[in-house]
Amino acid sequence: MLLSLLTLFNPANNMAPALLSGLLFAFYPATYESSQLPEQPTAEQLVQAQHTIANAPACKATFTPLTDSSITLDDFGLSHLSNMSPVHFVNVWATWCAPCRAELPILVELGETIPASIDMLNLGDSPDIISKFAEQIDAPYELIGTPAPENILQTVNAQGLPYNAVFYGNQLIGTRNQAIHDGEQLGTCLVALHEVE
Repeated sequence: MLLSLLTLFNPANNMAPALLSGLLFAFYPATYESSQLPEQPTAEQLVQAQHTIANAPACKATFTPLTDSSITLDDFGLSHLSNMSPVHFVNVWATWCAPCRAELPILVELGETIPASIDMLNLGDSPDIISKFAEQIDAPYELIGTPAPENILQTVNAQGLPYNAVFYGNQLIGTRNQAIHDGEQLGTCLVALHEVE
């Protein structure tokens, strides 16, 4: 049994990140009363977040605002995160994409300093390739190795990689179909969204 578990959670196993994330999620809510988990944002908060993404200088410089998108966290395979934090930043990347490789260290560093959820989804690389890249940028495999849904670029009508999206609750409110170069600006935007009341 122990050998089976070790084999299952070997980084070379394609299913390991998804299974580990599923196991963590399965146990995480059990440790809290449902009243302790963050509630979904109200309609008024969503409108305020959409106003922030469209008008706050750091957000305007980073994202194209959206007000009527039908894309949700579920389209990215991340619906289990919708009650964890009101603000979610999702990055879709691949090792063959030079702008992706350049922005990933910025996102990893930013994820350690801001209250928003930052999720990096890899599109199509093998676990071995992701592991080698993770070592190069000194990032945990678990942070950058979660696989993106295979057809995600078609689902979101992206022109290529990198693809960056910001959600408020479960609602897509802004996108950027190019690399993030200014981590401080992105951080300022995500914190402004997190402060929506």
